[in-house]
Amino acid sequence: MPEIQFDMKKLGLQISILRNVRHMSQEELAEKCDVSRNTVASWESGQKELKLFSFLKLALALDCPVQELLKGMLPEETVADQDEGVELCNEARSRLSHKDYHAFIKQMKATLDFISEIKAS
Repeated sequence: MPEIQFDMKKLGLQISILRNVRHMSQEELAEKCDVSRNTVASWESGQKELKLFSFLKLALALDCPVQELLKGMLPEETVADQDEGVELCNEARSRLSHKDYHAFIKQMKATLDFISEIKAS
């Protein structure tokens, strides 16, 4: 089994992305996880590690499988995964209004910029 490099900044980014996709505030997520908003902010910034119980509560609060939280920390994506990403973007284009699609693209660009900052540090 390949070793997983556990990067709290990557995990924090994933938490933030999943929370935003679900249109949740940090306060709402904190309430569902029974922690403070500051704790959620610390998780998202990669400054605080999650204990196992908090990690599981987070997955439940975000209504996602644990693997989704670990995305980007698991072994490199395959070409099929990359193709799936392209297909999802095309599907978003076909399902969203012009305005919503541009908001989606703007959010994706911000996410990519954030990822570039993390990789640079």
